[in-house]
Amino acid sequence: MEEDAGGAMRRLSLSPLTAPRNNSQLPFTPVAASTERERSSDLLDLRNAYVNEKVAPELLDYQGDLVTRVEELIKHQETLLADAEQTPVGELVRLMRAQSLTRARYLLRAYLRTRLLKLERFCVSVLNDPAKLDQLSPAENQYAQDYFYEEGRGVKEAVLQHMPENFQSVLKQHSKLSLEKDIMPAPNLDAYVFVRVLADCGQVAMDAAGDETVELSEGDLLVTRYRGIRDLLRDKWLQLV
Repeated sequence: MEEDAGGAMRRLSLSPLTAPRNNSQLPFTPVAASTERERSSDLLDLRNAYVNEKVAPELLDYQGDLVTRVEELIKHQETLLADAEQTPVGELVRLMRAQSLTRARYLLRAYLRTRLLKLERFCVSVLNDPAKLDQLSPAENQYAQDYFYEEGRGVKEAVLQHMPENFQSVLKQHSKLSLEKDIMPAPNLDAYVFVRVLADCGQVAMDAAGDETVELSEGDLLVTRYRGIRDLLRDKWLQLV
């Protein structure tokens, strides 16, 4: 992983791992036949995805397979609750399953809500970047387009139509002098983040020249610029905290 002028980290070597620990890459099995351990693993993966999304300054890849499994888990738990026996033991089991269902619903809503809030904030930069559009679910893609249209129309009707012609753009400060779409915000990739190392990464360069290197080992905690660990985070070598 090469480092650019912005201060990104460059991976010099990696330990011979086939992949970092990542339960979300396990083969899919129907929720009705999955074990309690696998269900708990999906909820843990969703929690980690939620924390990553909340901490990262940019919109991350949509975890579609994980979301689908958790949605199936929620449906499965709802069925079990409806079929619970009306006995003291059955009531205890029902309460335990209700707690698990509440947790799953909360994590799923929190994850999706966090993504929508970031999508609203960086709507233009996402819509103008094909790579970013590929990170969205079909529903998020449609939401981004609808949001941009409705927000732009509202701003034009309320404010911009009363401004001089060169200042009526929702994307540029000056329609003729501005070379780029400089009104809507873009993620600050140089923001500092806390990260936990999930697997040995070997020596990683911390500067463009490679003069300063750090050996990242499993369990390490560090603070660094987000730009430098984007690739490691995407490949699940790291977890934001």
